[in-house]
Parts: sequence; structure tokens; C-alpha cells
Amino acid sequence: MVLFSTDRSVTTLFASRQRGNGGKRLVVALTAMTLVLSGCNYDTRASGRSGTYQDDYMESPIDEEFTAYRPALDASNEIIALMQAGDAKTIADNYVLDELKPLLTEADIQKVIDSSTENFGPIVEYKPMQWGFEPRVENGKRDKSEFNKVLAEKYGDGKKAASKIPIVFSVKVVQHENATVNYWLQFPDDGEYNKILGIYYKEHLAPRNVGSF
Repeated sequence: MVLFSTDRSVTTLFASRQRGNGGKRLVVALTAMTLVLSGCNYDTRASGRSGTYQDDYMESPIDEEFTAYRPALDASNEIIALMQAGDAKTIADNYVLDELKPLLTEADIQKVIDSSTENFGPIVEYKPMQWGFEPRVENGKRDKSEFNKVLAEKYGDGKKAASKIPIVFSVKVVQHENATVNYWLQFPDDGEYNKILGIYYKEHLAPRNVGSF
């Protein structure tokens, strides 16, 4: 198990996404309303994953520090299996946070499935006990986007000027027919970890810090 502790800016995260035309492709399951709070900073606590610095496509028991996130791993595995089956409807119906269902639809999820298949071929396999978790606290000013409004109202700290919104990224390394791909599944840090806020993917070129896009 590998541990990381990081403190980075979401601005950098957005920059890496916007470089998609340069060969680093990342698809977000929402269109204009991206799945993290725009223009905000976030704080990360210790993150960890299975595997080694040389190989993160390995299974191992979840380290004691991260066992609370086991439901997120289970949900992530179920979602990847549904993506492999092309079942966007079940993902949208059963795994999307209820308040976000008007924003993260079956059609949005189908676009992720279709585009990942187009780019990398169909999903061939994944390892159920390969895991990676990065808990974060989003520090974001409320803005006019519906996505941010929903999260601020449901999970925010109640302040008018800003809301601290706890989230967890669950990272799965998935073998497609033509490439290895990282999937990031974003969960509210609500202790349940069974409803997602979004799905991202990007080709896996080398082991990386858990939350690095």
C-alpha cells in the first residue's frame, strides 16, 4: 500500500483537463458543469492505494486507515461492471446522488461509456481488490451553477461566503482492449459512499498519486 499526502489547487486540476486536445483525454460526465467546484481550492488528507510505486494494478486488502471507504470500492466495482455491460440506465438510476439526477443523466453516463470504448476498446477486466482513495475537502464559494448549488446546500458548512464540502475519490485501474485506463469515481464523504457525483477517465500511462488527473 502506498501513502500520499498532498495539497494542490483545483486550478491545476482544471488545467490538466483542458489539455485534453494534446493527447491526454479526460471525459467528465457533466458538460459545462464540471464535477468539482470551479475556481476553488481544496485540501487533501492522506490518500492511499494498493500496489507499489512501480505497479498500481495490484490487489491487496484495504489498509486499516481506509477501511471506512470499503463501500466506495464496492460501488466502484459495481459501476465498472455495469459500464462493461453498457448499462448506463442502472448506473443513473441506482448510483447517482438523487439531487444530481437532473444534472447527471443516463445520457451523460452513456457518453462516458461510448467515448471510453471508442478511444480504448471495450472493458476487458478489472481487479476487485485494486483500490485507491483520496478524501478531499472542497473550499468553494457558492456560485450560480446548479451542481455547486446542490452540493453546497446538501453538504456545505452553511456559511454564505463559502462552503466546505467533503468528497472522496475512488480510483479504479481498468484494462480495456487497447489500453489501461484510470477511472475516478467521485463520492460525497457522507459515510455511506454508495452514490456518485461523477465519473472521470484517462489513459493510465504510469503509476501516479491517487488524485492526480
